[in-house]
Amino acid sequence: MNASTSTAVLCCADSGRAWEIRQGFADSGVNVERQYGSTSALIPALADLDPDSIDLLILDEGVTPMNVWDLCLEASVKLPSAAIILVLDSPDGTKLSKAMDVGARGVVGFPLSYEDVAARVTSALNWTKTVRTAVRSRSDEQLSADARGGSMVTIGAAKGGTGASTIALHLARAAQAARPQAKVALVDLDLQKPDQSILLNVPLHRTVTDLLGVVDELTPRQLEDVLFTHEDGFSVLFGPRHGEEGELVGEREARQILGMLRSRYDVVIVDIGSVMGEANSTAVEMADEAFIVSTSDVPSLRGARRLSELWQRIGVRSTQATRIILNRCDRTDDIQPEAARKIVSLPVVDVHLPADQRALQLAANRRDPSLALPGWTKRVRELGVEMKVVPADSLDLPVERKERKRKRRGKKGAAADQDLSLDGDAAGGSDDPGGRADVRGVDGQGDDSLALPVDPATAGADEARGGTGRRALSRRAAAERGQSTLEFVGLIALFGLIAAIGFQTVLIGMTWVFAANAANEGARAAAVGDSARAAAVARTPAAWQDGLNVSEGISEVDVRMRTPLLVDISKDLQLVIPASAGIVKEP
Repeated sequence: MNASTSTAVLCCADSGRAWEIRQGFADSGVNVERQYGSTSALIPALADLDPDSIDLLILDEGVTPMNVWDLCLEASVKLPSAAIILVLDSPDGTKLSKAMDVGARGVVGFPLSYEDVAARVTSALNWTKTVRTAVRSRSDEQLSADARGGSMVTIGAAKGGTGASTIALHLARAAQAARPQAKVALVDLDLQKPDQSILLNVPLHRTVTDLLGVVDELTPRQLEDVLFTHEDGFSVLFGPRHGEEGELVGEREARQILGMLRSRYDVVIVDIGSVMGEANSTAVEMADEAFIVSTSDVPSLRGARRLSELWQRIGVRSTQATRIILNRCDRTDDIQPEAARKIVSLPVVDVHLPADQRALQLAANRRDPSLALPGWTKRVRELGVEMKVVPADSLDLPVERKERKRKRRGKKGAAADQDLSLDGDAAGGSDDPGGRADVRGVDGQGDDSLALPVDPATAGADEARGGTGRRALSRRAAAERGQSTLEFVGLIALFGLIAAIGFQTVLIGMTWVFAANAANEGARAAAVGDSARAAAVARTPAAWQDGLNVSEGISEVDVRMRTPLLVDISKDLQLVIPASAGIVKEP
């Protein structure tokens, strides 16, 4: 910035004085583009001025109706990056001090002198340049940060039914629960068969196809109108209502929509399904991390490898930049995670999800993800930490302890993995005395490229691991037997308590019957002149006689009888049953 290209705004009430000021500043290379005759005209105009188009604001001391000091303070707030120069009559120390207090960058005396004006203009323009350079630098840093936005991961499926959509949904829940203040978005880009609306039991009022008409001029407000906000806090962009509408979402549309989401959300999780098109291929290219969900069987592992090789062929992601998530793993599976890692020949996430149908049965059938069992939810959080979408401090188990466990697992599996070949050079045929049954190659050929031979040298290690496993199973079986014993004792105690309560209830009913009968017998005896008490006691069973109290009146016999207790603890706990009968005298 230099004086020859600088522009200024002048506020001066006297037109003759204003002409002199314009000429004086023009000699110093300042072009006064606008002139205002009063503060009432200048202040509203400041709101409409482009802050970067005005370099200087020249204020004359004689402005009205607002004085120049208040005007300078107001203008410095509205145009903070423009330098203010005051034109004062006979400036002295007091006026200079006031000028500094109200934010002026320079003071010139009237009438103007060229040297004074040139010096003040140069100093003010240098200050303006410094301020605007600092502001632009900070703005560029902010724009760069906004352009990077939050993290984005894609979750694909090796084939249909591997659970990719379910995992994506629960990861979004885990990410939001771990950081309630963060913004998490779940995008359903499985355009042919989107499932997120089904898993969440949400009617499809708005989908990704509603953004196609405005995708070139997409605004945050339009995006928010289409997103569905779940009660757990995360937002969802649903896939199209009909599969054929997915063809309308191309590379350009996906890039615009995902770019907007990434710039406004801290975590974006994209469910891309198993069928690749322009939109979900673009998502894989834009993502920080790409994952493929597979189960521990050869067809699924074969599908995972084929999908990663497809991404590499079309140039969106290399195979080694793709990671595999193993779902539904069980100890009884023929192919364990360590073997699956060798079969698929791709990086595999250390955290595997267990095969537990009960964990998700209610959540899937009732379409409420919050009904998933805590064990599954915790395992998903651990998976989210591995995928870097959930912070590590959200887990109950410290990260250091988890790392130690993984290292121990790696050491145990090292001996078994060292001779495991995927190149097909050592086929473990049925004639090999130390071999196992063939596992067909990922490409489905019979070349045994994925055979799992067992080298005789490692048989001892396998046996040792088998012994350790059997001991662990024995300990678990013993623990389960102890638990069963405790449960049996508890059930016996419960049944005994129920039986005691039932028997005590029967005793109360019998006491009521015996009390009424004793009162009737006593009244009948009193009517003929005999002892009412003797008759009542004679008709009462021995177990109830100790708690019997008979009182004879003029016209009736009253009986109070205590209920026997199954366990005689205290007489205060005995229930007293009253009964009475009228005396009818014989003539």
